[in-house]
Amino acid sequence: MPTLLTHPAVPLAIGLALGTRTISRRLLLAGVALSVLPDLDVIAFQFAIPYEAGLGHRGFSHSLI
Repeated sequence: MPTLLTHPAVPLAIGLALGTRTISRRLLLAGVALSVLPDLDVIAFQFAIPYEAGLGHRGFSHSLI
């Protein structure tokens, strides 16, 4: 199951495979940050928005594209 800790595995694996000559540290950090961005929707729980709501967890922010 994807978690806040496993989302960065993809950009980290790509960075490791291609090396720092191809992927700069700055780009790698941006990839890690952007990979966890969709899970920031857990903030909705603090506003009593239900899990299954459009603005709930795995709702709108997980479907931006």
